[in-house]
This record gives sequence, structure tokens and C-alpha cells, in this order.
Amino acid sequence: MGTNMGKKESLLFCLDRFLDPWFGYQLPYQDAIVDLLQVVIVSDNTLSVKEAALQLICDYAWPPFPVLEENFERVEAELRPDVSYVMHMDKEIETDS
Repeated sequence: MGTNMGKKESLLFCLDRFLDPWFGYQLPYQDAIVDLLQVVIVSDNTLSVKEAALQLICDYAWPPFPVLEENFERVEAELRPDVSYVMHMDKEIETDS
């Protein structure tokens, strides 16, 4: 995705519209986008870029998230609780029922 963090944040902001089901976009490559968002979180990016990617995953995707699971140790300590939540949110729903 390059090194310009401002451009990354802008791109992630735009993705919100395309991933949001309310707007009615049917993206045939949504799984690839979710995979890329996982890579953004475990790669060398600013915390704000990682938080934006994580928010998109939390809002518009569903586990499993293999990239996050396999690279959890690469996630910053301050993001680990939220990453752990998204990796297990399917189990959270099951226990709430």
C-alpha cells in the first residue's frame, strides 16, 4: 500500500462506504479486502492507520481472520484487546444467545 500514511488513511476512509451494506455495493473481492486490512494491522503502519483498518474489520467482516491469528504477536500491545475481540466475535455472539 505504500508509505504515505495520509493516503492510506484516506483510502481506508473511502473503503468504509464500499464495505457498508447500507450503500448496496456488492464487492466480489470483499474477502481480498479483508485479507489486506489484516495485513495492514500486522505491518509497519502508524497506529491510526491500523486502528482504521481494525474498525473496518470490526464493522464489516466476520471471523476467521487467519492473518491476525497467525501474526497476533506482531500486533501492538494497545491494539491486542481489540484484535482479540474481532478474532473471537463469533464466539461472543454464541455466548450471548
